[in-house]
Amino acid sequence: MSSTLLQQSQPQPNPKPRLTRSIFSFTHRDWVLCHARNHILNTFEAARAARYATYLQYVQTFPYYSLYVHHNGRPPLPHNQLQFLREQIWNADENLRLGVDTDWRNACLLYPETLDHFFRLVEVVFPKEKDEMLRLDGGKRRGRRDSAVGEKKRRG
Repeated sequence: MSSTLLQQSQPQPNPKPRLTRSIFSFTHRDWVLCHARNHILNTFEAARAARYATYLQYVQTFPYYSLYVHHNGRPPLPHNQLQFLREQIWNADENLRLGVDTDWRNACLLYPETLDHFFRLVEVVFPKEKDEMLRLDGGKRRGRRDSAVGEKKRRG
């Protein structure tokens, strides 16, 4: 019985989540921001992946590193050799962290230039001043109103 009460007290997930924004409300600005963010993130991810590959190549050149990995950080080595290996790994890790931070900073500095690039890709076309689209009634509404009003007057 307690499991039944427990199941009833847990909130049930909403079966149909409501969309907060319609696809039709997607603006030029949203498109530019989305593509600019994706470009910056992809640029950063490529730089981070290259830096991490370089890091792995460098760390694998350390003496006894494969033994260190095989024994999950506790290889059967004399204390002074193990301490030296750990210091090398710590320094390499620190350089990796600093490099990734630098890559992120450089990617963020590209953001204004990237925004400009994507905003230049957007074309906005305005209708001409005498275009039918600019008329509020479109010429059709007025005709319907006039005819409806005229019919009432004729009948009454």
